[in-house]
Amino acid sequence: MPYSSTAWIGLYRDTWKWSDGTNATDLMWASGKPDNAGGNNNCAMVSNGQFTDMACSTLTYSFCHT
Repeated sequence: MPYSSTAWIGLYRDTWKWSDGTNATDLMWASGKPDNAGGNNNCAMVSNGQFTDMACSTLTYSFCHT
């Protein structure tokens, strides 16, 4: 995946939790984020090393860890 690309990271809004249900803390948000622009930015992705909130329907790469 190119460094400048975006990727889903398994983070969603419900007091920002990871996909395994644990609370997310100390997040590296991009400046001004999260802002819930459009009112439906309920998921987060990483872009250029920082988190940004986006609509969950946005198509992009996924980052998985097992």
